[in-house]
Amino acid sequence: TPHRRVRMTAADGKRYVCVVPMPTREEGEADEGDEGGEEGGRVGERADATLTSFAEMIEEDARPGTATDVNEHLKPLSNRCFYYSNGDWWTYEVCHEKKVEQFHREGATRVNSYSLGTFDAEATAALAETNRAKDSEFSSGSGIGFAGSGDDGEQRYHAHSFTNGTECAGPDVGSAFEDARRSSEVRFVCSEDGSEGISGVEEPATCTYVLTFRTPYACKAKDLRPKHPNVENIVCALA
Repeated sequence: TPHRRVRMTAADGKRYVCVVPMPTREEGEADEGDEGGEEGGRVGERADATLTSFAEMIEEDARPGTATDVNEHLKPLSNRCFYYSNGDWWTYEVCHEKKVEQFHREGATRVNSYSLGTFDAEATAALAETNRAKDSEFSSGSGIGFAGSGDDGEQRYHAHSFTNGTECAGPDVGSAFEDARRSSEVRFVCSEDGSEGISGVEEPATCTYVLTFRTPYACKAKDLRPKHPNVENIVCALA
C-alpha cells in the first residue's frame, strides 16, 4: 500500500510526522504531506530515519508466513496434551507433535483405547505442499489449508499429520480397510478469544480423523488470522 508523510501538531503543541496509508496518487497530484516550506523540510528530514524503520515494519507484517514459521509459533504447545469429549462414548487426546489417541474412560481407567497415529513430519510437510498447491493466494509458501465455509465463514488452518495408528479392524469395518491403519490430521486454527484446545472431531472417511485445535498461538501467523475489513495503521514519530 502506498504511504505518504503528513505533518501534524498535537493539542500540547508537539509536532509529529506521520506515515499515512493512501491510494496511489494520480499523475501530477500534489503530495499534501510534503508541503510546508523550509521548516517543514527540516522537520521531515529529522523524522526520515524513524519513519523508514516504521515503513519497513509495516511491510514486514504484510508478508505471509511459511509452514515452518507457523510451527515456530506453536512451540509453546510442546510437551502438552489436550483432551476432548463431546459427551459421547469417546474421549480424544492430542499430544503436540507426538500422538493422537481415542479411548473410552471408566473412572480413571482407559478402556477400548486406539492410536489414531503418531506425528509424521514427512507426511505433515507433504500435506502443507498439497494445501499450497490448492490455492494460489498462498503460493508464497505458507501451506495454509481451508476448512470450507461455515457460520463464521471460511476457516484457515495449519495441519499436522499423524499416521500408522491402530489397525483399522472391527465388525463395522469392511474388508477393504482390513489392511489399513488409523490416521488423523490436527488442524490448528486462530482462536481470537484466547480459548485453547480441541474444539471438534470428525471422521470424514473410515479410520481417518480430523481434529480442529483452537489456539491463540496460531493467530501469530498472519495467514491464519480471520479475514476482517482492511484497516491500516497510521504511524507517527516526533519531528
